[in-house]
Amino acid sequence: MISSQRKSHKYIWLVIVLVIPMLLTMALKDLNFPSTSGSVNTEQLTAALKSNVVQIELKQPFQSPSPLVYELDTQGYSGRLLGQLRGIGKYEFSISESTKGVVVIDGIRKEELFKIEF
Repeated sequence: MISSQRKSHKYIWLVIVLVIPMLLTMALKDLNFPSTSGSVNTEQLTAALKSNVVQIELKQPFQSPSPLVYELDTQGYSGRLLGQLRGIGKYEFSISESTKGVVVIDGIRKEELFKIEF
């Protein structure tokens, strides 16, 4: 390569190295990834299903002292125990792929307190 070709080659690659990452960044910003495939918002709680995690934000406590969170399977029956809601706050529970919702059950009286289907 002669000197002028080397110089133009250097500037072309410099422009490519700067422009391509900027274009990729702008393209990724415009993509709309579905972050939530289901969500419920009530006065008492907010629940959202995000990939393999259920996020529950409890705004007002239940009257029950031991609300337990269970998975709902494809037939609508409660399955695996996810955890307990101990008070106002945010909770995250990992779920399986076949989960179609979440049910909150009173652990003492075995009554359904809240049911969320996504």
